[in-house]
Amino acid sequence: MYKNKWSFVLILLLLGSCSSSQSHNKLSTDALLKAWQPPAPGMNIARIEERITEDKLNKKYFKVLITATDSSRRGFYLLTLNYAFSKNQTVIAFPKWSNNAYPEPVLKKGDKPYQVFLGFDAGDGVFHPYYDIKVENTSLKLEKTNDYVLDTGS
Repeated sequence: MYKNKWSFVLILLLLGSCSSSQSHNKLSTDALLKAWQPPAPGMNIARIEERITEDKLNKKYFKVLITATDSSRRGFYLLTLNYAFSKNQTVIAFPKWSNNAYPEPVLKKGDKPYQVFLGFDAGDGVFHPYYDIKVENTSLKLEKTNDYVLDTGS
């Protein structure tokens, strides 16, 4: 159907960014209590995996992995999504703060099977959801859940 997996991931990202259910959250510049430094490129930052219980024959998993890149100091991370035999990768950008720092990417298990929220910790210990990653009808979906705006207090 799609020429390659990158086209599929790009379409998912575009569809997710057009979602009308996005909420806009204001974050104070004071929220960044400490500057988070990403690890070296290629290092895993966060990972969640869940066994696919419907597949009794194969030992397959739903996996979400965030990996540091050469550009992680500028807020860009590699996101790898696996579901059974399907593997997709894309680069995710995180918001920049006024002090040129970027938040720490965080994964949190969702309430539904095969659901993970990709978000960040702004340094305040609070999980801020950014994307909803899930499987619907055996297809991976990546949908943006929130936009974030810095409140500079002016």
